[in-house]
Amino acid sequence: MLVDTRTLTECIVGDGDTDVYGHMNNSRYHLYFELGRIKALSEAGILDEELIKSFRGLPVIKKCTEYKRGVRAGEKISIYSTIQRDRLRIIIEHEMYNSGNELVATERTEHALKDLKRDKAMKLTEEIMAKVLEVHSEMH
Repeated sequence: MLVDTRTLTECIVGDGDTDVYGHMNNSRYHLYFELGRIKALSEAGILDEELIKSFRGLPVIKKCTEYKRGVRAGEKISIYSTIQRDRLRIIIEHEMYNSGNELVATERTEHALKDLKRDKAMKLTEEIMAKVLEVHSEMH
């Protein structure tokens, strides 16, 4: 099920994020996508104080990134993140655009609910699924 919220995260690419050619290093894209993921989960009410205090988390269990164009240090990037879910996991799709509004990269991550104290996967709770559905219904 798609949650129709495109959360926007804007960043400036740092000098330390580029390779010797002046382009953002491919390993650094993930850090910027992570900022988008945290913002999207927080704004949806999924990543909240209750989840953290209960030692539950949503670790990435699968990730796929596609690079389209290079980005340079000092360039502004915009990351749009969309949350989806199925019965077992939360899926987040990201699109990164440069200052010229050109698609730079995409990333799709899958997350499972995990009991961090026992280091065991858990079924997505009704509470978390309801939060995802609530965000979806607010947008329509």
